[in-house]
Amino acid sequence: MPQLDQLVSLIDTSFQTGNFDARRFQIAKYYGIVDRVKTKSQDQEKIEPMMVDNSGNGVPVVYSDKWNLQVYHTIEDIDYKQAEPNYGPPGMTMEENASMRIVFIGNRRKLQVRPEDIAAAMIIDIPKQFLSPVVTPLGMSSVVITTGDVETDPYKVWAELYEGVNSFINPEIMMLSIKYNIISTYNKGCSTLCSIEGEPTNE
Repeated sequence: MPQLDQLVSLIDTSFQTGNFDARRFQIAKYYGIVDRVKTKSQDQEKIEPMMVDNSGNGVPVVYSDKWNLQVYHTIEDIDYKQAEPNYGPPGMTMEENASMRIVFIGNRRKLQVRPEDIAAAMIIDIPKQFLSPVVTPLGMSSVVITTGDVETDPYKVWAELYEGVNSFINPEIMMLSIKYNIISTYNKGCSTLCSIEGEPTNE
């Protein structure tokens, strides 16, 4: 749905107002949804997460010591099917299952916490569902979120997301990922394409 980025923004807000509200966690950059983009330079291909605007301009997401932590989300896969029960003609009520991944990059020295504790805190803060006052204005009837596999080995996370790119991982840097699903139901008549403006930033 066009509102997937808004749901991700709500998840990020839940982090900022939950376990990550202490000052050392507030020096942070939340990128929202980023795309894995393949580029080629001097006959060498690489794939890396980028913030891409609607003009096709991309800014790579890399570690920056300006921030104590950085968080971004990637879309792994999206499935659609008719929801049950379906209200109206066949296919009028749809269910979307978005398979997602949260990636956390943090400075261990500045945060003074272990990766597995970060992962546990994030899972606690991820909303398990959004209620009607939140989802109705977005044109949805329900939104449920489930969490899945957690990977705290930074080299495994790096290998799954970056190809042909020099690693920024060192003992001071934490990198972990959490897989999750956003399952939403909506009526086709309430869903429209929106023009989303904005330039990627890499501050």
